Amino acid sequence: MDGVLEADGDGACLLRTGAGSLDHLIIHVVMTGFEFEVVEPEPLDGRMRAIRDRITRALDRAPRPPGGRPGDPSGERPPGRSGDRTRVRRGD
Repeated sequence: MDGVLEADGDGACLLRTGAGSLDHLIIHVVMTGFEFEVVEPEPLDGRMRAIRDRITRALDRAPRPPGGRPGDPSGERPPGRSGDRTRVRRGD
């Protein structure tokens, strides 16, 4: 993803960029690992909320280890190890 990074106050910056779709833009921004605020375009906010809701529903359906949250590594193999599988089911 190409873009221009500009200083925007103390300890902040503004990323001016684009992507082929809002979903691709969201993926790239989220994968930076930094906290961020959506300034524009306006449809990006709604799309991010829709994706957040889909992820929340998936986590709510995930099996919970005893006394833990979904995804807690308590007694489980750390994620990302060879042999791990993610089951994806197409919803309505």
